[in-house]
Amino acid sequence: MKSFTVGRARVCDIVIADETVSRTHARLTDHRDGTCKFADCNSSGGSYLFDGERYVRLESAVISLDDQICLGQFRTTPRHLLDVVAKNSPNARVIGLDPSSADYRLEVVEAPDRGIKKGGRVTRDPKTGRIVSDD
Repeated sequence: MKSFTVGRARVCDIVIADETVSRTHARLTDHRDGTCKFADCNSSGGSYLFDGERYVRLESAVISLDDQICLGQFRTTPRHLLDVVAKNSPNARVIGLDPSSADYRLEVVEAPDRGIKKGGRVTRDPKTGRIVSDD
């Protein structure tokens, strides 16, 4: 099982450029069975899980990779975050270019001393919702 830190700080494994996301907002641990452990790291904006009717506070729980979550006001799913990292590199850093946009464009940025090339782009297909490469 691999764990990833999620937040606004560049030292996080998954970096989200959204001011409502805390520097170190949460930790995701991929269980590789369609679930992950989500743990909020005492974020100021809070973490929320959509329960089918509304978003409820999420502190620490095992959730589906397809569950809708909010980190502050940034809406996503654990699968979207983990798919981008897995597609590019287990140590890739990603930045949400436009968290208010429906397509959640993400870009891989350089991770020093890890040999990751800058500029690989992926987007979410508006028809299927799947992450796809622009290459």
